[in-house]
Amino acid sequence: SGSGAGWGWVLTLANVGDSRAVLVRVPPDGPPQAETLTRAHKPSLPEERARVEALPGGFVRETRGALRVQGELAVTRALGDTQLKPFVSAVPDVTTARVQEHDEVLVLCSDGLTDVMDEQDILSLVLARLYPPPGDAGTGGGGAGGDTGSGKRSQRRSG
Repeated sequence: SGSGAGWGWVLTLANVGDSRAVLVRVPPDGPPQAETLTRAHKPSLPEERARVEALPGGFVRETRGALRVQGELAVTRALGDTQLKPFVSAVPDVTTARVQEHDEVLVLCSDGLTDVMDEQDILSLVLARLYPPPGDAGTGGGGAGGDTGSGKRSQRRSG
């Protein structure tokens, strides 16, 4: 009981590789926020590199401008790439996040997006689609979300 009693959901995320999850929050009394809930498994992360190099024969080398496991793969965890097991692990990171009342969008994206956009860029993109300026209803998206193009955050979904 009490304030926020209906918001007891918990997101559980498991990821491998370079896909990411970014949660967009739009509180009524503060600035919008983007929270990255997962991390890319890159050989540049000290703990990931150490795991690879601790295995017999495991190494990380720069090839074609990026650190790569066994000189081949630019991620340290993946569901495929069986030829690189055990150096590339399929064991995911598992994280949880409590869903809050003002959580608007969970963005699931690959490195194709996160290599060129940081979480603030993703936040700006999402907000531009959710809340286009007045008069921009045709260019701001609207789409399947049913946005009327009002541009008013206060008219978001309720409950």
